[in-house]
Amino acid sequence: MRCPSPSLEAWRRAALLAGALALVSPARPARAAEAKPTASESGTACRFLRVRGLRDDGSVRWWRFSATDLLDLELVVGLPSQLTGEHRVDVEVYTPDEHLYRTLTMVLRAGEAAASPAEAPPPRRKLSDLARPVDVQQAERDARSRSSTVRATLPVAGTSIVSSSLYGRWTAVAYLDGSTEACVAPRAFRLRP
Repeated sequence: MRCPSPSLEAWRRAALLAGALALVSPARPARAAEAKPTASESGTACRFLRVRGLRDDGSVRWWRFSATDLLDLELVVGLPSQLTGEHRVDVEVYTPDEHLYRTLTMVLRAGEAAASPAEAPPPRRKLSDLARPVDVQQAERDARSRSSTVRATLPVAGTSIVSSSLYGRWTAVAYLDGSTEACVAPRAFRLRP
């Protein structure tokens, strides 16, 4: 049997170490560290992140959900009412094992009156980092919280959430305008069978 060369042996050790580190490193990936403003630097931090369950009978549930009762989860992000113009909101949804399940991306127009049909914004916007265009939403006013809100839907019924029994404590994290820092505290919610 031939003894491997020192450089080949060092390469094998480095590969084993890299594999071991991948197994023990946190599952939650770090957002790309590009030179983007943080929400606190731009002064436009989000006001809240709410999760509510939309049941098949039309009723709504908050915070704890039975996956067999739900059609979808709706994630609502509250933005400062003084925010104007077009903005991007990304909501990362993590499984109970802290693996990224999905990133929901929304483009919104805030602080403007709804456009007339002749002046309507394009219904979809192509973003350079996404394969498919996303809908442009008009931010809704929430009188109770004095915020503008934007909504995203996460399907539950008929998805891998149910078929793979991904039950437990999930987490949603919102980011505004490509920031590398969350614009509001992460929101935890529970999915049970």
